[in-house]
Amino acid sequence: MRFEKAKGAPIRTEDAPFLGQELLRIARAHQISNLRALSKEIVLEEVLADEDHPLRRFYNWDVASAAHSHWLERTQKLINSVRIIEADVRPRKPRKMFVAINDVRDTDEDGQTQTHTGMRVIAPDAAQHDAIFIQYLDSTIKRIEQALCSSEEWLERGTAPERYVQLLEELRISFDTFTEE
Repeated sequence: MRFEKAKGAPIRTEDAPFLGQELLRIARAHQISNLRALSKEIVLEEVLADEDHPLRRFYNWDVASAAHSHWLERTQKLINSVRIIEADVRPRKPRKMFVAINDVRDTDEDGQTQTHTGMRVIAPDAAQHDAIFIQYLDSTIKRIEQALCSSEEWLERGTAPERYVQLLEELRISFDTFTEE
């Protein structure tokens, strides 16, 4: 059996064989056949029990310095414990919203009725009360649900990449919650 320094390990390369053999000795003394099953508690207990233990040189025995190192590691774990979601914190100016309106009928100069797709401008404060805008939102939500249903069928066939599975499940929960209200 051969031991090498693991990438990023806090030991020197030449210490890896010695450390591996010593950890293997401790594992065997505790009837642990797999070195990876050896717990840090067992190893530390062995080192603390013997002031001349060969692994003592790998520890920082200055309590203040060790505590500071521990606190730095803990702080890094705290920093890594939250996801940062960028939010737009700038004040927004009210903007006009444009909504496509299908089947607009106009009468031209000759008195002929023409049907075409038109655009309507809606002010943001009127959007929540404007019937055409609400109709636009309803049709958009229906398209979103159709897309979600298609994606779920894709998921049920087992052809969706794993990274999409959780996203689709969360979208379904959010969509169901929204439509229940």
